[in-house]
Amino acid sequence: TQGLTITLPSAASSVGEALAQAGLAPQGLDYTIPPESEPLPADGRIRLVRVREEVLIEQTPLPFETSYQPAPEVEIDNQVVVQAGEYGMTARRVRVRFEDGVEIARSTEAEWVAHAPQDRILGYGTQIVQRTASTDDGPISYWRALQMYAVSYHPGETGGTITASGLEVRKGLA
Repeated sequence: TQGLTITLPSAASSVGEALAQAGLAPQGLDYTIPPESEPLPADGRIRLVRVREEVLIEQTPLPFETSYQPAPEVEIDNQVVVQAGEYGMTARRVRVRFEDGVEIARSTEAEWVAHAPQDRILGYGTQIVQRTASTDDGPISYWRALQMYAVSYHPGETGGTITASGLEVRKGLA
């Protein structure tokens, strides 16, 4: 009984005998101060420490990696999930010791991978598909369309239509 003080008369010759007479014999991992085999102390004080241990299994997720591989059946600039990733799990067996209800020690007895992670694999498209678009200058053939930000030159207050490269501005100048 934690934190409880009991006063009893005893003619016992040892700490263990006195506790047995009081119905408070140590059990399992319990211990006494002074030890059970010692004679009763002069002041008559005996401390019985109740000990219990728990074994816990703690789990921690293991992240998965992502890798890429070519996917020839997929059009360029697209991706597909070839294999979905899956988290793994590590497990750890931990022994926790309590004395009079207070945790005093914690130790890892074993650790293992309970479930290995499964990598995510993304496939990137490598298939070239020719397309045709109509323009004011006639049809053009292309295989990749990109969105971009463009600037233009125009004659300003300073005059002239020369680009930074020294060429005169004209349609199609890149």
